[in-house]
Amino acid sequence: MTSEDAGFLVLQNLSRPAVKGFAEFCSSSLIAHRNKGLSEGLKVSCTKLQYTYPLKLLIASRASSVPSCQWLYIITFGGGLVEGDNVCVDVKVGELSTVVVTTQASTKVYNSDEGFVTKQGLRGHVANGGLLAVLPDPVVCFKNAMYNQQQDFKLTSNGSVVVLDWFTAGRMALGEVWDMTSYKSHNRVFVNGRLVYGDSVSFGSANRFMSLKESMSGSMVQGSCVFIGPYFKEIKKKILKKVNEMTKCTGMDSTRKKVMAFASIIDPALCDGVIVKLISTQSTEQAYSFFRTIIEDIVPRLGGNPLIK
Repeated sequence: MTSEDAGFLVLQNLSRPAVKGFAEFCSSSLIAHRNKGLSEGLKVSCTKLQYTYPLKLLIASRASSVPSCQWLYIITFGGGLVEGDNVCVDVKVGELSTVVVTTQASTKVYNSDEGFVTKQGLRGHVANGGLLAVLPDPVVCFKNAMYNQQQDFKLTSNGSVVVLDWFTAGRMALGEVWDMTSYKSHNRVFVNGRLVYGDSVSFGSANRFMSLKESMSGSMVQGSCVFIGPYFKEIKKKILKKVNEMTKCTGMDSTRKKVMAFASIIDPALCDGVIVKLISTQSTEQAYSFFRTIIEDIVPRLGGNPLIK
C-alpha cells in the first residue's frame, strides 16, 4: 500500500460499511487530438458509473455548454450525511478530458448523538491534459455534528486540478453558529507520486479555555481553493492579482473588507499552482460571490460556473 492510499483508507475504518462510488471519463476523439494537446473539438463521456445506496452519482447531460466537459453531481438520499455515514468516491479523468465534480446543494452533516463520526472521502486521478474541477457547495455542520473529510488527488505531470473546500458556521438562520462538536478536512495533491500540496483543517469544541464560537471571532464561512497543474501556468498570477484587489484596503478607505482572504503562488519547483485561502466572511452569499469571481478564468473550459446560485 502506498503512502497516498494510507490516509484515505483511514476513512473506511468504521463499523458501518463504506458507501462507495466510482466514475470514469474519457475523450471520444483522443487519438486525433493527442499530438495537439488541445481539448477543443473533443467529446467527453462517462464510461463507467457505479454507486450504492444511499449515494447517487448523477451525470448532468446539459450542465456544461461545451462537449469537452462533463459535470458529475454527488448526491446523498435524505438530503445530507447522517451520523456514522462513510462515503468514498473515486473519479478518474482520462487524457484531454475535463470533469466538474459538484453538488446540488450544501452538504448537510447531521448531529452525532451516539458519538459516531460522519466521514466523506474523494479520490481523483487525472491523466495528461486532463482537468478535474471539484467545486461543491459548502459543508454545513449541524449542532453536535462530528465530521471528517479527506480528499486525495493523483496527477500526471500534465494533469491539472482545482479543489474548492469550504464550510459554514452551521445553520445560522436557526442560531446554530459553530456548535458542531468537531470538523476535520484534509486535502493532498500528488504529481507523479510526489506530494506537492497538503492542507489540514481541524477544530472542535473541546477547548476548556475558549469556546469554538469565541475562537472564530465572528467568521461565518471559511475555506480554500487550490489550482494546480500546467493549465494554470498562465493564469496563476492573474488569480493572485484578483484576490489582492478584492481584499485590500486603500489608504482612503479604512473600512474592514467584507471578505478576508489571501493568495500564494506555489513554489514552481514543485508545480504550477496558486492557493487561495478564505479567512472570513459574514455570510454564505459573500463567500459564493468571492469564489465565483476567483474561478471565472477557468469557466470557458468548464462550460459554466457551478457556484452560480
